[in-house]
Amino acid sequence: MKNNTKIIRGGTCGAGSLGGFFKMPNREFVYGITNNHVAANLNQCQVGDAIRDVGSGQQVGSLSHWVPLLKYEALQKINYVDMALVKLNAGLACEWIMKDTSLQKPLGFIEPRQKGQVYMMLPGGEIREGVISKSAINHVMEFSLCKSPFLFTRLVEITPTSDGQFSEAGNSGSVIFSSTHYIVGIILGANSDGTKSYAIPFIDGILNYAPLIIA
Repeated sequence: MKNNTKIIRGGTCGAGSLGGFFKMPNREFVYGITNNHVAANLNQCQVGDAIRDVGSGQQVGSLSHWVPLLKYEALQKINYVDMALVKLNAGLACEWIMKDTSLQKPLGFIEPRQKGQVYMMLPGGEIREGVISKSAINHVMEFSLCKSPFLFTRLVEITPTSDGQFSEAGNSGSVIFSSTHYIVGIILGANSDGTKSYAIPFIDGILNYAPLIIA
């Protein structure tokens, strides 16, 4: 399995991506990261729910952790992350693919930087490139996740540097790398016309909720 492989679970949401591979202190398992709305079905889930590879239909792991999403009821219901962890099947071969093929895994985590170049690898080898147009959005933004509204803040805005979108449907949960091959964040979604993509940062974001170590 490669980073950003398409995955799906039973529920109301469609396919997304398993962004990458991580461990946690004092645990022997390897975990894949994705969004709550991809693997935890907007909180309508249980530990152990099956997560499957879209292509083969085979189960690749089971839902193990998620940060509950706060539903849009009032302005105080604001989300900082949309994340879930999948405990991958024992013995599953996991491979990081990156622009620098000499690297076996990302070099670490890095803060989003204004005008920083970023890229996203697709499992087939396609590379999507963009630039961070906003490193930390301080205002509240509304996102429709599986046709339900949710409020978010502290997101990273990415603008594509070539024709076409940086991310599209099915890329939710994909890991974003800096040009120096550090992990920046994971994709949450895009705006309605696809001209901007939005990501959740690892530093001061995901790592506040889970002590992840790159596997």
